[in-house]
Amino acid sequence: MSNLESRCEKCERDIEQLRGELDALRLQMIDLVEGVLARVDEVLVTVKSSNRQMFSEVDEVLVTVKSANRQMFSDLQAQTDRGFASLQARIDALPLPLSEHKNEPPKLN
Repeated sequence: MSNLESRCEKCERDIEQLRGELDALRLQMIDLVEGVLARVDEVLVTVKSSNRQMFSEVDEVLVTVKSANRQMFSDLQAQTDRGFASLQARIDALPLPLSEHKNEPPKLN
């Protein structure tokens, strides 16, 4: 065997060894990526669960706000009705009917 043939064989062995190492690295990368993807899936499940909880809490707050708004509107309507009733009572208590007040000429000082 010549020196050239033995170098060729050594190169072929080195190439086979490097291919084996490359295949091992590929498998390690595949395992790593699978692990990362599994972790991402776990995080997504956690985020979805948190979002559901947050939206549930927001819905509860909105129900409370709607109820409070209805109550405030009802209170405002009652106050307005009482205010107009009081105003009407004062108008009705005037000594002259309102139509006569409109027909009187303005008083000059």
